[in-house]
Formats: sequence, C-alpha cells, structure tokens
Amino acid sequence: MGFDRHPSSYAVTVKRVQRNAQAFGASALEIMLVVTFLILLLLLAYVSSVMPSQAAPPPEDETPPESQSPVKPNPTPQDMASLQRQLDSALAKVSDQDRVIEGLEDQIEDALGGEDPPDGHQWPPIIRLDEADGYSFETNSSEVRLDFENLLHAQVVPEIVKIGARFGTYTVEIVGHTDERPVFSASTLDEELLPFLNGDPDAALVAADNAGLGFARAAAVAQILSESQALREFRLIPLSGAQIVLRNGTISDGSTSGDLPGRRRIEIRLRRSDNST
Repeated sequence: MGFDRHPSSYAVTVKRVQRNAQAFGASALEIMLVVTFLILLLLLAYVSSVMPSQAAPPPEDETPPESQSPVKPNPTPQDMASLQRQLDSALAKVSDQDRVIEGLEDQIEDALGGEDPPDGHQWPPIIRLDEADGYSFETNSSEVRLDFENLLHAQVVPEIVKIGARFGTYTVEIVGHTDERPVFSASTLDEELLPFLNGDPDAALVAADNAGLGFARAAAVAQILSESQALREFRLIPLSGAQIVLRNGTISDGSTSGDLPGRRRIEIRLRRSDNST
C-alpha cells in the first residue's frame, strides 16, 4: 500500500494520535516521539514523490527527439543508514566530551585537596623558594628579612597546609642550597643552633662553609614557619644541601663556581612521618 500524499490526511492522523495519547494519559515526550515519526514518514513520502521512476528504454527503431532534453533526477538525500552513522558519531563525540569534563573535574578536585592519592602513585610536590621570587638572603647570611618573612606566612604556609592535607604528609623537610662560592667565617652553629631553633632571640647563626650556610638558612626558615598556628601539627626539620645539588637534582661537578642566584634556594619537601621512635 502506498503513502497517502494528501496533507489533510496527515493532519487527521496527527490529531487522531494526539487524541489517543491524551486518552491514555501519554506524556508530552511520547507525543513528540509519535509526531517526529510521522514527520519522518512525510519526508520519505515526499522523497518518493519527487524521485523519477525508471523509464523504459525506447524501442530500437525509435530515437528520442533532438529537442527533448534528458531528465535529470533531483538530488537524493542521505539514506537512513548514513543518518544513523552521523547520529552515532555525534553521540560518541558527546560521550568523549563528557569523559574529558570528568577528567578535568577530577584534576580540579585534586588541586583543591581531594582524596589522598594511592600510595606509590604520586609524590607531594616540592615547594621551591627562589631568590628571584623574593626569598633571598644577604651574602653569607642566614638572616630572614621582613619581606621574606611576610612571603613565608602569606604563600608558603597555606601551600604546606594544602599539600599536607592532600597527601597525609606532616613532616616538612626544609633544605638550604647555596652556590659554590667559598665561605670564610668562624662557625657558631655548634653552640647556637639548638638555642636558635628553640626560640632564643639572642642566638645568632654564622656558618664557616656552604654546608653550614645552607643549614643555617634552612633553620632560619624553619624557625619562622614554626611560629604559624596553622603548622602546629607539622614536624619541621631543617637540612642542608650545601653547594652540591643542582636544580635538576644531580650532583655538581664543581665547575660552576661564582655568583649564581639560581643555585641559592630553599626547597621544602613533605613526607610521611615515622612515629615508631
């Protein structure tokens, strides 16, 4: 049975479907699906009406008049299979975008302090305090200037708290690194270091070499961080990298002596505490 191509018939059919849907309590979504299906039927009917039927070949003894131009069929739309492939491709792209969005949401959650990553999968990031960013000392000095101290409280303390909460790491290693220029002073670390870390205002740290200078600077930073109430649950440990560790973590070969601000830095590393002793 062919399609009824009279528009009035389709209007009657649509109205009948709507009345039936209302009678059976059909939802608006179901009505839309039925109407959409009828529209597709209309399109198919239209396509079949405009497509020329295959004409029988003329008899061998007859030739078409010269004035009669060949009939050019109207361009045909893509078939349903092609439309289905396009729909599947579009849905796949939407699904891929959803996965990308979910991945970005996970990264944002991690950056804001989400669940602790599984052990062995991630390491807490290193907080590096560079001279270029305002974390600088005078030559051969471990004294922390006021602007340096303000940066520690405003920027470093919140970063330590965030990393500690994310990774469950509450031991903070503060490592002082120097360049390779020699230091010529009489050390006071043996006598003054522990009093200094315990808050003695009269204790003054003077280093006799780069190993001592790196340690003194780390101790000075640790002493200031210990004043923050936000870090009262953290264990602060000053250490020295002296002049031997390059920024990439390798050992210097001793050929880069001189005034190198990039070598002078404080690195803060967080790790899990060992409470066995």
